Amino acid sequence: MKNKFYNICFIIGIILSIFLLIVNIYANEDFLKASFVQCLPLLFTLVIVFGAAQYKNDFRKHKDHAERIIFKLQELVISEKFYKFDSDQNETREKEINTNNRKIQNYITILQEYAKQLNIDEGVEYISNEFKNYKTLVGDHIKDFDYLAKSEKELQKYSENIDTKCEFIILQLYK
Repeated sequence: MKNKFYNICFIIGIILSIFLLIVNIYANEDFLKASFVQCLPLLFTLVIVFGAAQYKNDFRKHKDHAERIIFKLQELVISEKFYKFDSDQNETREKEINTNNRKIQNYITILQEYAKQLNIDEGVEYISNEFKNYKTLVGDHIKDFDYLAKSEKELQKYSENIDTKCEFIILQLYK
C-alpha cells in the first residue's frame, strides 16, 4: 500500500517535471543556451548532494549485517537445544551440540573482527567469555547427559546472559 503511494507520487512528479520542462523551453528561448560556467554550480551541487547521500553508507551496511548476525546468534542461544538436555540422549545429540557450538563460535568470531569499528567490542567480549564458559561446561561433560540435564539452570543462565547482551549490542549499534 505504502509502496503504491510512493510509485504514484513518483510518476506524477516525473510527468509534472516533463510538463514544466516543455513549457519552459517554449516560453524561454535562451533555456538551452546555458554556458558551462552557468551549469558549473548545478554540477557542483549535484556532486555534493550525491556525496552526502553516500557518506557512511558502507558503515551502515556493516551495522545492518552485524545486526543480522546477532539475531542469528540469539536464535541459536535462546533455543531449548542450547541448554536443555535429557539423560537418555545419544551420539546424534552430541554431534548436534558440536555443530551448534561451532556455528555460535563462528558468529562470535565474525563479530569480534568488526567489533572495534562498530564500537561493540566490550559487548562482544562479554558474549565470547560467557560462551567459553558454556562451552567448557558442556565440553567437559559431553558424554554425561545426566550431568548436563542437572545443570540446566546454569546453562540457561548463560543463554539468558548472552541473549540480554545481544539486545544491548543491537541498541548500541544505532546509538
